[in-house]
Amino acid sequence: MKLHKSRQFGTLLFYEFRKILMLRSTQILLVVLATYLIMQVLSQIGQMDDFDIKTRPLQHSIDGRQIDDALIAETAEAAYKLGQPYECFNETNCTYMGLTGWLRQAVDYGKPLTEYDAELVYQERENAICEKMNLMNLSSGEKEYWEKQEDTVSKPFIWNYTNEIEGLYHIMVAVPIVMLFVTVLLLSQIFAGEVKDKTDPLIRCAIRGWRDTYWAKIVAATIFTFFLNMILMIAAISTYCIRWGMAGWDAVIQDLFPLTPYSMTIGQFIVWQLIISMATSMLLTAVTCFLSAWFKNSLAAAGAVFGCFLVLFVSSGQLSYSNRLLSQLSCLLSPVNMISEPALYEYRLIGWNGFYLTALQTAPILYITLSVVFILSGYFIYQKRH
Repeated sequence: MKLHKSRQFGTLLFYEFRKILMLRSTQILLVVLATYLIMQVLSQIGQMDDFDIKTRPLQHSIDGRQIDDALIAETAEAAYKLGQPYECFNETNCTYMGLTGWLRQAVDYGKPLTEYDAELVYQERENAICEKMNLMNLSSGEKEYWEKQEDTVSKPFIWNYTNEIEGLYHIMVAVPIVMLFVTVLLLSQIFAGEVKDKTDPLIRCAIRGWRDTYWAKIVAATIFTFFLNMILMIAAISTYCIRWGMAGWDAVIQDLFPLTPYSMTIGQFIVWQLIISMATSMLLTAVTCFLSAWFKNSLAAAGAVFGCFLVLFVSSGQLSYSNRLLSQLSCLLSPVNMISEPALYEYRLIGWNGFYLTALQTAPILYITLSVVFILSGYFIYQKRH
């Protein structure tokens, strides 16, 4: 009997997966996705213009050096040798061009680089971090947590030119947006289509039909979106590794985002992007399937998912920090924020009694938990309907 049920479910899973693949919208989206992948690969291959290619050896020539008084003085001298910063940099003297921009970003001092020194740079950086923490109204426990994190960050920072891996970072940030369109357009009709095509009476006639059908649809949808998300991510990372090797992978995250107190490399942050992207894919699948079962209308389901995504993205940057619950929740629930720079500047923690989770750690747990809730809720809605 168990074997029979297993075979029945396997058959349903096969046909549900086949139904997704045979949809005209799926075939169109797969062509679009393939085009996007090709463009993504070409974008990484040609991400740097002739100037960047020609100057790459020079700009990497100071990699591995500490950002200390000596290097800052050299940078200031190069930047002001012929005039204002950047105006004097060309293919022969651009060694310090990337570091000049980094110093401006880290300090935002508004004065000539000749007035910079290591003490000023690191002090102004810490002041900026403390100011942001005060704006977020962190508790004493949260501040203590970040102070300990900051103590684990090795200083002076080791400089590495990050132009190549920054391109990979931006491609990874775009993946959740691509998956939003793919997931919603493919899955918004996964349950609503039964009502539209009037095939739901056939399911009611079958023994355990509605139960096995629901889980077959959910499993097929999850596998499909998971697979597509992995293709996008693997293509991006593989192309980068083939093109640039591991350049920038072991650089400290502060070389890219100087005001974060996280103790990690850029490569480790890319891994976090991958984890959060996969959890996002699962959440988008669960929400879309739930709304498809609830509304019984693919357009309504698609509109609701897009609307929620947009509202969360906008509200995450607009809500006042004084309303901590809504502000923090909207930030955590916005995949674009959690996979990009704002996640590294989100100092509010989740936890108690000295045990805390950062935004990077909380987001995938939250997304997976919500996915389970939406899947189970969809099950009861589908059960009630049949």
